[in-house]
Amino acid sequence: MNWTPEQKKAMELRNKNILVAAAAGSGKTAVLVERIKRIIIEDRCPIDRMLIVTFTNAAASEMKEKIQNAISKSINEIAQRARAEGGRMSEEDRSNLLFLKKQADLLPSASISTFHAFALDVIHRYFYLTDIEPNFKICDGSQQTILKGRAMDALLEERYQAGEPEFFDFLTKFSGDRNDAKVTREVADELIPLCEACGCDICKQLVEYKTFIPARSQWIMGGDG
Repeated sequence: MNWTPEQKKAMELRNKNILVAAAAGSGKTAVLVERIKRIIIEDRCPIDRMLIVTFTNAAASEMKEKIQNAISKSINEIAQRARAEGGRMSEEDRSNLLFLKKQADLLPSASISTFHAFALDVIHRYFYLTDIEPNFKICDGSQQTILKGRAMDALLEERYQAGEPEFFDFLTKFSGDRNDAKVTREVADELIPLCEACGCDICKQLVEYKTFIPARSQWIMGGDG
């Protein structure tokens, strides 16, 4: 592959922090893979001594696959040279071959993951240095929905007990005849478009909260739901 001078610099520069900024599809991942490959082969740095993080699981899997392909390609190149020499292999190629095969074996357990997965692994390893229990779990989407619903119920209960006139006036305007089940749905339908435009912290929380509130059309046609 024909690398640009800027790409070559990103691959070859060492002992400095590097920020590579380029447009989508310009070859950033390819440059990073080539840089990692060169660090492995030329600098003899084992893959299990590296931390490689991405933003998505798909990107992490793609990165690992491309590094695997790059290592395999280098192994095949050494094997082809040996065949061309009638099976003879230089000491340098022999040493590189053994090293690369070891990296291929280490790759499945290498630290190539998302930022979140890496942080989760660190917490699991060193939980005894924190106040977190070792058997903690990450909250999934369904659990978030349940917890958010409980939080709204707790908030309404607290407002009921406080007995503030403003709250009951609010209920009169937004709740149904039988209960307050549609309060959150009515408020969300009215306020979320405004909150999306606002962008303040409170509005961001309400926009996030809307993910477990049914669409207005669903609860109007389906009753309290």
